[in-house]
Amino acid sequence: MAALPSTAVPGQLQPASPAARAPTPTHMGMPVVIVRMPPSDLAQATFSLSLAPLAAPGESTEGLSVNMDRPRGETVAVALRRLALTVRKKVASRAGKSARGKGPSDTTNHADPTCILLEADGTLVEDLEMRTHAEAWRTGQTLRLELGSVFAPGPSPPASTNADGSAAVAAPGAASVERDLIAEYTVVVNPPAVVLAPLIYNARLVPLVGVPIQPIADALFTDRLTYRWSRQLRPYVQFTPKGSGVGSVRSGSESGSDFENETPWLPCGTTEAYVPTFADLGYALRVEVTPHRGELVGDPDTATYTLSVDKLRAGNTPATLSLREKWIARKGSLHRNGAPAGTADLRVLSYNVLADWYANQPLSISSLFAHVPRRELIARRRLPRALYEIIKHDADIVCLQEVDTVAYEGLFEPAMRARGYGGAHAPKVNGAREGCALFWRLSKLELAAPPTNVPVANLVRRYILGNLPDSPHLPDSSSLPDFPLPASRLRADIGTDGAALGALLLANVPLRDVVLSRVGTIAQLVALRVRDPGGGPDPTPGSERCVVVANTHLFFHPLADHVRLLQTRAILGAIDELRTFHAAKSTGLLAAAIVAGDLNSSPKSGTAALLSCGEVGAEHGVWDHLNVFRWGDRGDRDAEGEVMPPARHAANANAPVTASAGGSSPARRPVGVRAPTRLGRLVAATGWPAFTNHVPGFVETLDYVFVTPADFQSVDGGECDASGAAPMPSLEDVASKGAGGHLPSILFPSDHVSVACDLRLKLRG
Repeated sequence: MAALPSTAVPGQLQPASPAARAPTPTHMGMPVVIVRMPPSDLAQATFSLSLAPLAAPGESTEGLSVNMDRPRGETVAVALRRLALTVRKKVASRAGKSARGKGPSDTTNHADPTCILLEADGTLVEDLEMRTHAEAWRTGQTLRLELGSVFAPGPSPPASTNADGSAAVAAPGAASVERDLIAEYTVVVNPPAVVLAPLIYNARLVPLVGVPIQPIADALFTDRLTYRWSRQLRPYVQFTPKGSGVGSVRSGSESGSDFENETPWLPCGTTEAYVPTFADLGYALRVEVTPHRGELVGDPDTATYTLSVDKLRAGNTPATLSLREKWIARKGSLHRNGAPAGTADLRVLSYNVLADWYANQPLSISSLFAHVPRRELIARRRLPRALYEIIKHDADIVCLQEVDTVAYEGLFEPAMRARGYGGAHAPKVNGAREGCALFWRLSKLELAAPPTNVPVANLVRRYILGNLPDSPHLPDSSSLPDFPLPASRLRADIGTDGAALGALLLANVPLRDVVLSRVGTIAQLVALRVRDPGGGPDPTPGSERCVVVANTHLFFHPLADHVRLLQTRAILGAIDELRTFHAAKSTGLLAAAIVAGDLNSSPKSGTAALLSCGEVGAEHGVWDHLNVFRWGDRGDRDAEGEVMPPARHAANANAPVTASAGGSSPARRPVGVRAPTRLGRLVAATGWPAFTNHVPGFVETLDYVFVTPADFQSVDGGECDASGAAPMPSLEDVASKGAGGHLPSILFPSDHVSVACDLRLKLRG
């Protein structure tokens, strides 16, 4: 089957759905009628065919086609009669215009048109008065149209000259001739189709050498896709910011320019994801994706990356990569030497990449990030650098925070999938525009269960309030998804603190309002099974060991340390439950645990104390704002709108939560908090760096990777500690490589610094 004629304009993406594409002109030398009956559209069937076979010799066929939608439940006979009348009317109209003044005014006879359907062997398809479209149409059938005759102008006589050589007066045209309207079409039902989703940030993504790019294809009736990449040399492209902050691109290579039309596109690849090389520098890239189903080939769609490929040079490579060059390379030697028997080496990375929505808030641009050159905040320039940094770390588990949905779908997920990772994205609830993303290396880890994205408010209900009788004071949780564990395994280890914490929440209405109703914090929970280190088909002893990973971004407000403490306690309850649920079946060994993310908590916070010590006393400063903290005027901003650093939120009059005077009844007094007994204390495998967040007015450590110490060793075989942590930049590094002495900058893509560590998992305990 010939490919569909391309309807795409070079350099542009087509917004049409697969069902709206132009029909295939021929199949095995015959014209084609396409019948589309998408499963998602039960109301109609769509017919598309070219009328070129019915055109007169020499007649233009531009616009000579028919696209017709019919009720899916009607009989085929009704649709064929309507199709025949529609085709004859359109052909007759064209013939009438050509023949006007040269023949009879009536250009067609009045014989009833006929339209019959033949099977592939030539036999007539019968009972069309009784059969619906779904019952009758099959690929390979023949549709025969007999529409009567039409009058068309005859050929013009040849030009002549007089004896003196002058032009003779033209003779009248020949009389109109009658032409039969008969054509046969091969039927193709539901041809393979594909439409490429719009490229991230209006196709103005800056492709970087070494960073995979991959289009998002929406395929229909397709069993495979083929890719054809090509490149075109482009002149220098200069970025010019607009006053609105959106930015624009100006160059001599605007879409449709003479340069773009005249410069050839050179083939450069056929893989699903393309990794630009140094040979691509200065070239724009284009991908053509073609759908297939069996022997059928559908119409390709094309997407163009209009900015030319760039590279990270010595002067603008992310600073963390320069600082960690030896540490990053160490994984190669660990891989070559192999982990000792009964262990598996894992590298874990956590990174708040700075959501584009936050970076481009007016308040961010004018205040928080006023020190950053405007072009370095643009997501299409900044996020590929962050992705480059992530890829170069070569981690086995990657936990990201503040990932916009469009950035996940259009940049991070395709690139990570192309490098052999599985992934999941969890947008925050309550309307936030970003969330967490988690990736795992498929060659080393496989899902033990589907990833779970749970609002932390739901975990509070289960693991803090779960042992209390039903109370009318608890807000309705029907709008929050349940934590998907089998009912037989749902009894949480609430511990000695459960009743006291539950009573505290019931008594403190402002606190309950914030924790259960207002905050949109999400927890990503995934259980990963370690693959057989030998790569064999049968599991080796201990290879069924699982690792439960929790990735989260806790509530941001500077007065809400106690809220983050409750959130952390609830997440630990879920981890404890999952560790038991995914215990090794042969040995009963509990799953190991990793807690990673932007916890918005300093090393002196109650959250850090609960994680690293396993408990927080009632006298801890975490409770200082327990009775003076409530949800305030949200204004027109999102509940999770972290547009200023924590140190500045308290002074912000528009902050979504405020402090106010409150009582101190016995029921509102602080209580001690303990981690689940089976979990105990965790180890900060990334250590306690001087800072991970560095913006004007606020420098603090907020990002961590915690692990269960009994399940891990250091990579040198010692006790689990921070010896495998990646080096961190110093204040001097930020002063010299930051923008105005702060983050982000051209060398630091985010206002946070990534944290990473190498661990050795014990497969047999």
